[in-house]
Amino acid sequence: VGASEAVFELTLANTRHLRIRAGGVLLDAYDVALHMQDVCDPAAATELACEDDVNASRAEQYLQADVPAGTYYIVVDGSDTADVGPYALQIETGTCGDDEVFTGIEQCDDGNTDDADGCSSTCQCEPLAETEPNDDSATANNADGFCLAADALGTSGYNHWFAITLPQ
Repeated sequence: VGASEAVFELTLANTRHLRIRAGGVLLDAYDVALHMQDVCDPAAATELACEDDVNASRAEQYLQADVPAGTYYIVVDGSDTADVGPYALQIETGTCGDDEVFTGIEQCDDGNTDDADGCSSTCQCEPLAETEPNDDSATANNADGFCLAADALGTSGYNHWFAITLPQ
């Protein structure tokens, strides 16, 4: 607890991935600390997370997967009483299966939470095994959203086909 602080109320209707950044404008001159609490009153609050790198040249970032639904209080504070100035607060949310990769938590996101399709139910890469027949483009294995394709090279003259469609 240093300089004056700003408190932001954040309400999540569903379990979400969460990334909160405080920084941006001219942070080479001072350092901010970023806190996440369960209630607004500092005397009664339980601190759920704190990010303070104690380095005036970097923005603070808090990143967590699967934050439960509820109301949280985000506190931006100067690390020291001399740490005052402008900052920018950015809050991003996402969830596995929303077809957008949440960098830092998800390795992939194929728009569903199915296992054994190349991207697991927790949006982590999984090998996509070859299934027969796949010896021409008409019977190619669908590898959309895959991270790793698992196969083996074998008999000369026998081709294995995988079809990958990239989004626009």
